[in-house]
Amino acid sequence: MMVLSIFVLEGCTLQDFNDPARDYPEYQVRVPVEFDTLASPMSEPEWPSGLPMRRLVVQAQFVVDTMGRVDMSTYRVLYIVPPAAERAVENFLHHLRFIPAVGLNHRKVRQVVQWSFVFEPPMPM
Repeated sequence: MMVLSIFVLEGCTLQDFNDPARDYPEYQVRVPVEFDTLASPMSEPEWPSGLPMRRLVVQAQFVVDTMGRVDMSTYRVLYIVPPAAERAVENFLHHLRFIPAVGLNHRKVRQVVQWSFVFEPPMPM
């Protein structure tokens, strides 16, 4: 017995979920974006100079394209943080690589990602 699932989301049709140029949230993809640790040379953003010596969290949103790269035109910080921290995250994102999301049509699609970057003060030497 075959079961046909029909997706209805804010007036969207199933065809809308097959558009490779569209940016999909995680709940609209078959396989979400995954951080590619082998292809990304950096593991965390560098501590920005001039930043107060306290823990800081930067919540960022961006789109990962079908090649696994961050589309920097979509980058934004979701709440106010020191400009130095915002620039550090932006510089870090240029170096990251991801395994792209797979859409409901089994093809690579662009996915919207929200990620928290935590800055811990460097340990004194």
